[in-house]
Amino acid sequence: MRLGAYPAVLKESSKLLSLYQETGRLAEDAPKVALYAREHGLHFEPSDKVVLERHRHRYEVNPTYVPVLEEKDWYFLVIINGLMVLD
Repeated sequence: MRLGAYPAVLKESSKLLSLYQETGRLAEDAPKVALYAREHGLHFEPSDKVVLERHRHRYEVNPTYVPVLEEKDWYFLVIINGLMVLD
């Protein structure tokens, strides 16, 4: 089964964001993200760093527990459809 692409908002100062910027993928995905947002009625802030990404394995986490998990060295790098995804 092939999963579709979802908008992923990359966390500022994350290694993942720097890699997407270095490879040009962030700029490459910008028009695709804008089209996806229009077609699905989504709104991203101009400061959001968004790419379209497919994730085979997803871990959904209740945002209430994110600070506790981050204290234990879990890193949440992307948010998909309002859900944080550990990557």
